[in-house]
Order: sequence, then structure tokens, then C-alpha cells
Amino acid sequence: MTRVAVAARGSSLDLAGALSPDERADFADAFGRALASAKAGPRLSAPER
Repeated sequence: MTRVAVAARGSSLDLAGALSPDERADFADAFGRALASAKAGPRLSAPER
């Protein structure tokens, strides 16, 4: 992996540029999971009685 970036509205921001390639890959995986979780929204459960 050579680059991790976030892009929106025609602009991009490089992330994790100071990390090694292996660290960037780990960061990209974790960041992708975090984005997917945020996109899915909160997990709501019924209140316990």
C-alpha cells in the first residue's frame, strides 16, 4: 500500500504518510472498519427488564 487518503468535495487529505508500508496497511484496514461501523449507525437493543 503506498497511500492512504480521504477525499471529499474535490479535496483530499493524505493520512498515515509517516508510517511504514506495513503500518499503513494496518491503519487502512482499521480505518476502513471504523468507517463501515460509523456508516452502519448505532446498534440499538431493547432495554433490559
